[in-house]
Amino acid sequence: MLTSGTLRLLSALVLLPLAGCQCDEVLQRLAPKIEIGDPYEAEFSVCQRDLVYDCAYDFGNVGIGRPKLFTFAIKNPTQVGLSLTSIIIEGAPSFTLQGEMPTFVDDPKGALVTVQYAPEVESLEDARIIIDSDAQNLLEGENVVIELVGAGKNLGAPVITIEPGSCDFGEVGVGQTGICTLSIRNDGNLELSINDTSFSADTSTAFTPGVFSVPTVVGAGTAVSLTITGVPTDATLFQGMLLISSNDPARPIVEVPLSLQGAEAPTAIARVMSINGIPHNSATPAVEPLDNVIISGDQSVDASGNTANIVGYQWAWVQKPADSSVELSNPSSRDTGFFFNNGGNVNGIDVAGTFEISLTVTDVNGESSTNNAIVILNSVPTGGLHVQLTWSQGDGDMDLHVGHGQNPDWCSNDDCYFGNCNGGGLFGPDWDGGGGGGAGDPTLDIDDTSGFGPENTNVQVTSDGSYVIGVHAWRLDSATDVSVKIFIGGALVANVENFLDSDEQWLEVARVDVNGGSTVVELNTVASSSLCN
Repeated sequence: MLTSGTLRLLSALVLLPLAGCQCDEVLQRLAPKIEIGDPYEAEFSVCQRDLVYDCAYDFGNVGIGRPKLFTFAIKNPTQVGLSLTSIIIEGAPSFTLQGEMPTFVDDPKGALVTVQYAPEVESLEDARIIIDSDAQNLLEGENVVIELVGAGKNLGAPVITIEPGSCDFGEVGVGQTGICTLSIRNDGNLELSINDTSFSADTSTAFTPGVFSVPTVVGAGTAVSLTITGVPTDATLFQGMLLISSNDPARPIVEVPLSLQGAEAPTAIARVMSINGIPHNSATPAVEPLDNVIISGDQSVDASGNTANIVGYQWAWVQKPADSSVELSNPSSRDTGFFFNNGGNVNGIDVAGTFEISLTVTDVNGESSTNNAIVILNSVPTGGLHVQLTWSQGDGDMDLHVGHGQNPDWCSNDDCYFGNCNGGGLFGPDWDGGGGGGAGDPTLDIDDTSGFGPENTNVQVTSDGSYVIGVHAWRLDSATDVSVKIFIGGALVANVENFLDSDEQWLEVARVDVNGGSTVVELNTVASSSLCN
């Protein structure tokens, strides 16, 4: 077997000038070279000089218990095989090589090496990858060194929040069905698992749990709905306790008091009637931003159980997200939808978040309902990557840009923006190589030219590599706050806010790195730019 030193000697002999030969260029390619490249972008390298010097990779902030991977390619742009004597890591033990290391490179695409950073404590850590080879573009005894740095972060835990904190059904007609809807929200940074729901032993049989599958996973910053029904058998008070168990370490079991007063009064019943024109009967409707939702009080009854004797309906907001400008389309009718203005009225829910609407009904005798009739809509994006842009002034034109790659060519097919991506489809950017319209291709749902947003960009299935997010102030008549929310797999992972005060400003929001898992690097820098003009 030839040693590394013997191979270097043979390579050097091959390069000796031959009398009368005009083939120096051909002979030069017979010496193996080493280059550090990227497996996803042919022109990118973590090395700043000659593809082998000043090499470094920053893992950024990585959650404890949530390892991050970094993969690079060892390339050899010659016709002679490159021998890799050793690949090792020196430094913090949180950095480890994954899998079997390559020993020879003769494939033009290179050999892949993956490093994992799995911090166990909150601290800044560093290490270095040392690659020894027989490459002739390095000095004798010289190695390729890639400096690594990362910061372990305690990302906290799931935090369960129940709203409202108790189910007070109010007065419900004897023999009629009252409904209480709870919002179970995850205010933590890790996934919340709802493991069980049950009633305490002394809970009245007047209460019945709605359909709710367990376990149910709630992403960070999102929520799900749970419905309880109550049917009073006489005009007395009924009580009980709902128990919700989860993986929240601080509150593994949450108690929700239940109370129901039987009465001779009308009973308001609020429900989701349809989503995007399709009739809906589930107690836990799945809603996404821009879904056209119709809610109804059609099942409300008077004290005798007669729906025909209900003559008045009044819907009112209990809560909605701070960045939402949505309104009720028919607040005094039996059925109502939602709309928002983006230079023209758009029917539907505008942003991600929790929307809560209450209903009061009046019967032919002038009696009003007092029971707790509420519809809760938890608007959660489902794609691999969902980016939502909103702003505070309705007289400007903000444009959302989502670029593919670490250094996208803005306003080209590297960029999903109003010029090529509005509505997506076969004629949008082709990022997954399938000809357009694929699950890995982006879509921009609305180009809002004179509203408050939102503009939403979705990539249903992300691929390894990077996505860069930016906002361009195409026209700005007055200064505005800008908010960009980034969802990955339905969970809110970043909310970047800034302030723009003039036309042609460019806000570089964040970079999303996908490599096994997904990491968001917040940039949040503002510069002048006449982008896409």
